[in-house]
Amino acid sequence: MSWEQRREQRKRSDISAKEHVAIQRLLMWVKNEQLEIDIRNNVLDALKLACDYANIVMVEHFDSLLGYYALVSQQKNPPKAPPKILLINQLSENKKLENLNVYSRNQDWQVFKIRIKECLNELCKTNPSIAFDSISDCLNHPLEQLDNNLKACCVSLLGEIGKDYQLQPHVLPLLWKALMDFSSNLVRAEAIDAATEMFYYSSNLPPANLIEIVIIFLSDKFVIIQKTALRTISRHPNWFNQQQSIEVLKALAWQLQAYKDEKYQLDDICEGVLAIGKRDENLSVKIFALSLVKSIFPTGERIVDANIAEKLMRFCQPDESVARLVAKEIALYLGRYDRDHHNGYGHSRRGSMFKWLHKLPAETYQAIADDILDSAKEMAKRDAWEVCHFASFFAHHQAFDYEKLVLEEAINGLPKEPRYEKNRAALQQLAMVAAANAALQACDTQTATTYFAQGAGEI
Repeated sequence: MSWEQRREQRKRSDISAKEHVAIQRLLMWVKNEQLEIDIRNNVLDALKLACDYANIVMVEHFDSLLGYYALVSQQKNPPKAPPKILLINQLSENKKLENLNVYSRNQDWQVFKIRIKECLNELCKTNPSIAFDSISDCLNHPLEQLDNNLKACCVSLLGEIGKDYQLQPHVLPLLWKALMDFSSNLVRAEAIDAATEMFYYSSNLPPANLIEIVIIFLSDKFVIIQKTALRTISRHPNWFNQQQSIEVLKALAWQLQAYKDEKYQLDDICEGVLAIGKRDENLSVKIFALSLVKSIFPTGERIVDANIAEKLMRFCQPDESVARLVAKEIALYLGRYDRDHHNGYGHSRRGSMFKWLHKLPAETYQAIADDILDSAKEMAKRDAWEVCHFASFFAHHQAFDYEKLVLEEAINGLPKEPRYEKNRAALQQLAMVAAANAALQACDTQTATTYFAQGAGEI
């Protein structure tokens, strides 16, 4: 079936009697606790398709699905497994295997809840006005009387409903009520995510007070709230004006210091910092953002540093004024860590970083040449192959003396073994050519001729 046919199928209103019966049976099986959870999960997969391609019928069961979610959301543990038929000679299960089965059932139970929520979300997407009536009736009850998981589910559905521009004035008060529900951190976190989802494709900014609350939540004492606010900032840096951007960066500076020993947390925080800095056109904001990243970079964790270095490369173009600050950090990363010898280099991040460095204008290069040389020398001690990219970089900027220094460092770094002699000879030839070019640059043609002859093996 083509995508055009699928789109037409979603719009159809003629649902056959057989499909009606099938949907009724699926709804019965979902609620049947005598069935295994993995079977009921498969049933929910079919129901999700029905929500997509037979939403005219499924929306009639929205309240039923929401009510059932209200029941299961209060059940932390899954229903007991159906009794097994035991054979006389059957040994009892291993205790570890039994514990693993219990863990697997608990995971399946959480997936079961998630898939019910996905069905509800699909119906909110296709029939927002009908779904909103049920959700608003639920949330208009006193919040303390509702289970936190049910409240969080309803609030998350508001994000999909709020994409309908006509419903936004009705959705926002409920969303604001959830943001102020300090009895549940889960509900507040879902409210932030819902606001992010609501305005994800919107050309209009959200209300000013909503933007302010995201900034305030960055300094919340609960980690779940901080992380949710950080995700919103990373996805929507355009929400914030210059003054708000500085407030955000100050809050993130505190987070960088608080999580400096938890390396993998720093990756997400740096993403938010660089998103704000990249979006703001003010040079001082960009420099502030880069200084925050520089304060913790490198972290000492290879994967984290690779991610941050890639984000730095995407932060600006090589011809921008802040590129010299970025280039230093990228060169520092390249010199500090080895390449992955098991993956193709052509599509690696490191290859892209060298290409980015090659595009630096001459004036930027002049400002950072010595820093790049230090990183190149560090790499030359470990990897004679990759350091040729640094040598090429210096040759591109006609810094032939630096090119020669890097190649000689690489030659000295090669082990004294016969298998490396071919590589050593190739590097020596390149070093001679670099020395000859340096001599030509100094107008010393006689010395240049000698070096060229040595490189060609004539002397």
